[in-house]
Amino acid sequence: MIDFQLRVYISSSWKGDLDDERETVESMVREDLLMHPVYSRGSDLDITTDYFARLNVCDLVVVLLGSIYSVHVENEFSFALNNEIPTLVFAKDCEREKELGDKIESLYRLLPVIPFKDVFALKKEVKERIIELLGRKFQEHRKIEKAIKPLIGDAIRITHPKPPESEYKGVTRINPFERR
Repeated sequence: MIDFQLRVYISSSWKGDLDDERETVESMVREDLLMHPVYSRGSDLDITTDYFARLNVCDLVVVLLGSIYSVHVENEFSFALNNEIPTLVFAKDCEREKELGDKIESLYRLLPVIPFKDVFALKKEVKERIIELLGRKFQEHRKIEKAIKPLIGDAIRITHPKPPESEYKGVTRINPFERR
């Protein structure tokens, strides 16, 4: 069991534009990557506050763009960028409303927009890009840790917790010199 799952916010238009794509990404994030998919519920009282609150606790944002423009998707994307939440943008190869086409050329150009043709291509691309992003972030973290560790000495301690007894009881010991 994973105690701390990464939370992935999935942003797409609500009007049935990308229902299959959204479900595919959600299931892949949950089942293949063992992460927790998050998306706004569309609160009746205040939709904007709802998705900003949910975005604020996420570790990664996946934006899906189809044919329909959504001001909410634009707001979610802008919030993620302004709060430095790692964001991946995927755009379906299809006819678009003019307003969305204009936004892709202006606003979404701030990040690479990865095109996809169908749900199978989308699933593959999202999975590869998330793994690549996490690997890059991990390497950056390690570089920072290596750079500051000599400056602060033993203030950073790496601990390896002992697994609960139920996980190793009855298992043959690997190290014959280990005490019981």
